Amino acid sequence: MSKRGQVTLLIIIGILIVATISIFIAFRESIFDKSKEVLGGEKTEEEVQEIQDYVDDCLSGLGYESSYLIGLQGGYINVPRDRIPESDANKFSNRILIGDLEIPYWYYQQANNVDKVQYPTLEYMNQELEKYIEDNLDSCLDNFKQFSEYKITEGKKEIKVDIGDETTGVLLSMPLTIVKDDKQFNLDTFGAEINSKLGKLYKIARQVVDAEDKDYYLEEKTIDMLVSYKELPFSDKDINCQRRVWLKQDIESSLKKIISTNIERVKISGTSYNEENDYYVWDLLRNNYPEVSINLRFSDNFPFEMDVNPNENGLLISKGVYDSGIFNGLLGQIFCLNDDNFVYDIKYPVLFMLEEDGQMFNFGYMVVIAKNQARKNEIDVDPVVIDNPICENLNKLVDVRVYDSGDFTKAQITYKCGTSSCYLGEVDGERELYFPTCYNGQLVAENEDGKALVDLSTNIQSTVIANIENYYDVPYEIKLINRNTGATREVDGEQVIFEINSDKYSTLISEKSGRIKLMPGTYDISSYVMSKEGRGITVKSQKIENCAEVPKGILGFIGVTDEECTTVEIPEMKFDQNLIGGSNFKFKFSEDKLKYGTKIIFYTMYDNSNLVFEDPSLLTAQMEEEETSIFFEYPEII
Repeated sequence: MSKRGQVTLLIIIGILIVATISIFIAFRESIFDKSKEVLGGEKTEEEVQEIQDYVDDCLSGLGYESSYLIGLQGGYINVPRDRIPESDANKFSNRILIGDLEIPYWYYQQANNVDKVQYPTLEYMNQELEKYIEDNLDSCLDNFKQFSEYKITEGKKEIKVDIGDETTGVLLSMPLTIVKDDKQFNLDTFGAEINSKLGKLYKIARQVVDAEDKDYYLEEKTIDMLVSYKELPFSDKDINCQRRVWLKQDIESSLKKIISTNIERVKISGTSYNEENDYYVWDLLRNNYPEVSINLRFSDNFPFEMDVNPNENGLLISKGVYDSGIFNGLLGQIFCLNDDNFVYDIKYPVLFMLEEDGQMFNFGYMVVIAKNQARKNEIDVDPVVIDNPICENLNKLVDVRVYDSGDFTKAQITYKCGTSSCYLGEVDGERELYFPTCYNGQLVAENEDGKALVDLSTNIQSTVIANIENYYDVPYEIKLINRNTGATREVDGEQVIFEINSDKYSTLISEKSGRIKLMPGTYDISSYVMSKEGRGITVKSQKIENCAEVPKGILGFIGVTDEECTTVEIPEMKFDQNLIGGSNFKFKFSEDKLKYGTKIIFYTMYDNSNLVFEDPSLLTAQMEEEETSIFFEYPEII
């Protein structure tokens, strides 16, 4: 996609943001009732009506701000941090970045190919809005400085938010004792009702994701693109004596443009759209929402991965059927037959943008094609569990206190009960949170500085204290050891990856030097060394059958499809990168070493003989044995 296309996407989002802010300004005074009558209580006394209105105004403004922000960011005020650091080895991360805006994937595949979902419940969204309003209310009220003629004493604040389909209600319990001219007044309940379609758009977004998880609609459309566009070599036979050659980088560039064009045309049946071609209309909603628009986008500046095989150093070459043997001399004189069968692995994100009356709701979703097939849905839910009765039933109030070196600190709170993991929100020092009823659960408190794990049985405990165990940010360097001679050297052109995992913390490094965050503890460490020198890796020939619903005509314009099955016969292939080493071992990093050490040197073994591992289990066995070698070295902290 051209830079103009990239800018266009940002302009569209910018226009919608400006339009929404304009609506807020125009209707600020009408989206809440300043009277106590709307809350079902007594009418406010005239002498303190302006104070009632002032607090209601703050709730209205903060309620609207938070509703808009949480819609822009897929149901999150604070988008969860990815557990794996963003790098070349993890370029997708867990969110789409558009300028300063972070839009989380509701489904994505991690760098280690583990499926994740991270879409929130409505209960969690209510808590996010409550926390936002709580954090910003004092600043808005400004100690009631503009009411200098009054003496105002505040009591404890308690905020409740209720996200509905058409409106979002904000209710504040805050006892105020107000004295003026020797007269005392009491106010204790404030509120606002925001005209916001947040709940409605969230529920529609859930229907979209549920349908995609079930039917793999976007994956099937992507396979259609591979089949239908001639510039993408896929599975084809033709009579042509000239061998065809494609550059992998050209295929990737073409595919990104094709995906961008086609994804933008996809519309949701029952919503507002102008698409006339039924092929692009996705029928999934249980009801019609003509007032709602849903747009899908893939931008050229979004992360993208594509691998296609067989290829020879980035070249894809058509295979002649009669290339050898007796057929070459006999049938080759009559005609030439090319038989193309290429296998694709593809990952790319799609941005969903829902809108009604200025309220937006965005979320990301990753499309995954594995060996010409739609990915299999084997999802590990993290951190917010959807449709989980444990996480939906938050009924135990627990006082959570988080400390770092004896001082209160901020942290994100997750609660694990059995196989369920419930994200409960942010605590700034101390906060009461609702938990599910659970025996022998575990509270996880985490921030940028560290993490705490605390056993918690909410059926018997009402208070929990979490002491953050800090990460230590330490320089590191990777060195290679020759497994035959024991000679140690620096990384020189090889690609080396270290995976470092414990029950508390996991990370990954892929540069030969840099900085790494670690917590004290015992880690399972795996390393892999790849080199472009030597014989490379040889993969034995194999056959893969691929079946897909293929549209008839040009992109299935007449709405009729056929099932087309092809057997992809992949010849023995040689990859230019060779796996020449690695190791698996356990190692304990002590707090003193991490705290006072100046550098960690990670060592891994390599073998210049460039052995070909045709069976992955042989590689695993050798990596396990490296720890017993007389030349093996554990990480060194100096």
